[in-house]
Amino acid sequence: MRKIFLLRHGKPLFPDGEKRCIGRTDLPLSEDGKNQALAWKSREELAGVTKIYTSPLRRCRESAALFSGGDIPVQVVDNCAEIAMGLWENKTFAEIRREDPNGYEERGRHFADFAPPRGESFRECQLRAVSAYRQILAESEGDVAVVAHAGWNRALISFLTGRDLDRLMDIPQEYGGVYEIQAPKRLGAVIVAAGLSSRMGTFKPVLEINGRTFLDWELDFLLRAGVSRTVIVTGRQADELERMFSGPGVECVKNERYAETKMFDSACLGLRQFDPSWDGIFFLPGDSPVFSVFTLKRLEAEQKQDPRGDVFCPVYRGEPGHPLLLRGRVLPEILTHDGRMGLRGACEKLGDRKRQVAVPDPGILMDADVPEQYQELLTYTSSLRVPSREWCEELMDYLGLPSGLRAHLKKTAETARKMAEAVNMAGGRLDAELAERAALLHDIAKGQENHAALAAAWLRDLGYIRTAEPVESHGALPEKRRDRADERLIVFLADKLVQGDRSCTLKERYQSRLLQYMGNPEAEAAVRKRWQEARQAEQVYLAAVKGQIWDCDILDTNS
Repeated sequence: MRKIFLLRHGKPLFPDGEKRCIGRTDLPLSEDGKNQALAWKSREELAGVTKIYTSPLRRCRESAALFSGGDIPVQVVDNCAEIAMGLWENKTFAEIRREDPNGYEERGRHFADFAPPRGESFRECQLRAVSAYRQILAESEGDVAVVAHAGWNRALISFLTGRDLDRLMDIPQEYGGVYEIQAPKRLGAVIVAAGLSSRMGTFKPVLEINGRTFLDWELDFLLRAGVSRTVIVTGRQADELERMFSGPGVECVKNERYAETKMFDSACLGLRQFDPSWDGIFFLPGDSPVFSVFTLKRLEAEQKQDPRGDVFCPVYRGEPGHPLLLRGRVLPEILTHDGRMGLRGACEKLGDRKRQVAVPDPGILMDADVPEQYQELLTYTSSLRVPSREWCEELMDYLGLPSGLRAHLKKTAETARKMAEAVNMAGGRLDAELAERAALLHDIAKGQENHAALAAAWLRDLGYIRTAEPVESHGALPEKRRDRADERLIVFLADKLVQGDRSCTLKERYQSRLLQYMGNPEAEAAVRKRWQEARQAEQVYLAAVKGQIWDCDILDTNS
């Protein structure tokens, strides 16, 4: 694996010492900021950085120069500049609130798509950030650092991790901070988009799901999985596809005989753009855009663990789908296949070097040959808002969760649903299904390091972005989320009110923990702190339900 480090510049020199809104305002570093940048030189994880990319703004260029010390090449990338704040530039946040109260409030409600007058939205900033990242990943080798800004970094991290862009402020970004991305060394992809689309009646690669084309979906998922080079094999409307999608890390190759050749011919044309030195090449058709990033990462992980396998095929409920992952060394055998049964026939000839990899991802089986299948794709992507109970059970089976843990998850889910419904009976507007399903999945990574964050990452990679948020914070609510009875608080509190598969009070739960750690002052203090946080959450919940208590026995209504 190679590493890409996102570094936030050091603290700027604010003219009057008061923090301001400085998107494109070009301030130098303060003395503290210079020291923060110099501190990167002594960080062990950054010792292998071979190149530094930087925003064109002064605070980043100075930070990059101090980190480099003249020993590491530095390259300016214009698309790494901070979000443009327009008429809000260089104003204090108190001034903005006073001069543009409506805009200030609107931005707080809709971080992703709000733009200040003459400024830029985070959605627009994210498009630039993704373009810059694609360029950096494609043209660099080894470990590299990108010196950029809080907003830019958060926008890119949101994309790479599948987070809701409206929640980007939940991502920590302190001055001089370091965020590490692990990416495969040489991972490519071939997308075949050379068909006639005759059965669909509309050119399939540019059909849209939620305002984005099939190829946009596929390219984004591949980039999130670490693919540094993608070849799109075109045919019909080749010039249009090249204009829309070619750029750093993405190239189009036209099958001039697309109208008279088969898909395997286009597949070979794309695969010939790679050589056996590549670690892996994903192969997928251009009309299958709803596979998950989880599947891509699962195939890559399986390939690393299985040095004898050469082709890795995802399977859902026993049925194979796309994308495939081919090891580079198998290319000569694929490319000399006689064409019978297409790429499937070439893979079947490999015998036991073809591996099937089970994934909890029905999207691998979906494509859009006809209009009815396109409608099924649209319906499926809409269903990713909240997972069904059936799918949650499938995921538990896939992960091999023990019966005791499953019983705990089901009891916590039941508790969360009742709590959310009580809030709604009192006039609230919670998504009770979301609370229930997040509670049902909150401990699916139990036993692994930082299990809440890992479970949330799995769910985001599977497409369940909203469900991931309560799962991630079920162990500890973010401080700014502790005063509202939302789905996060419901799942957090429901988890505290269930021990094993039975209900309990906070007092029962935390007194037993104190007995467990008796004689260990540090551990006892940590338990008391968590108890206090849970009490605060309970009081917020009690205020929200306004007497609509679903189970008085386990709530401290007198505190």
